[in-house]
Amino acid sequence: MSVVLEPAGELAGQAVDAVSRPDAADRAVKRERVRALLAERGARGVVLRSHGALAWYLDGVRTHVSLAGDPVLAVIVTLDDERLRVAANEADRLIAEELHPEDAARLERVPWHEPLAPPADGLVEEADLGGGLRAARASLLPAELARYRALGREAAEVLTDVAHGVRPDDA
Repeated sequence: MSVVLEPAGELAGQAVDAVSRPDAADRAVKRERVRALLAERGARGVVLRSHGALAWYLDGVRTHVSLAGDPVLAVIVTLDDERLRVAANEADRLIAEELHPEDAARLERVPWHEPLAPPADGLVEEADLGGGLRAARASLLPAELARYRALGREAAEVLTDVAHGVRPDDA
């Protein structure tokens, strides 16, 4: 059996783009959740550098060259600031393919051979926030919920289309 998967229904093209846009209100809530954790710990800031934390904070942006490698971008969230630092050799690709325009405009390019976020007084690593950061990521915000629902609808449409095409002798 040969199945060709095409974009499903209303989610093809523009509808997916509308769902995937960043939401300023969601970002503000995420920033405040992180800042509350920082205040709890008495830390000045945190370096977000894992695939999971970056995808959450940046609305699904993929910040890697290889899934086996470390992200080429780090976000430093402090009590009063937010900075995005990227390996200079990957900046143009991330701007063209992944980053939202408002984030792309604020990138700090770092030579590829230097650390994205060198140790600094008062900055903690995301692992230091442990369960608190996982809890902050667990409760879906409106834009995240819309993306999750869109993914569920699209998956259901694709699976339904495939199921309708399957015949007993296809096994």
